[in-house]
Amino acid sequence: MAEEVKFRKYEGKSGSTWLVGIAENFLEHIYVSAEPEENKPGYKGSRGFGGDRATFKMEDGSFYFLTGPWHSNPNSFFEDTGIDPLTFKI
Repeated sequence: MAEEVKFRKYEGKSGSTWLVGIAENFLEHIYVSAEPEENKPGYKGSRGFGGDRATFKMEDGSFYFLTGPWHSNPNSFFEDTGIDPLTFKI
């Protein structure tokens, strides 16, 4: 059975929303919201998740939705939030 990963939300300096999985392998579960223009009608470039709406279960049991989010990495998370994910206590 696959592990159910719950997420914690962070806001970046860029205005992006970051979701980080609360799991032992949390570095594999980092997602960032799409740039606003990526979700505008008629956008022709690449889109995270093919532009689909992704559902994330949050640590409090609620659900959070992002349209066209991107799977990301700890370096980008750190650059935008100033938070070093290697200091996380899971």
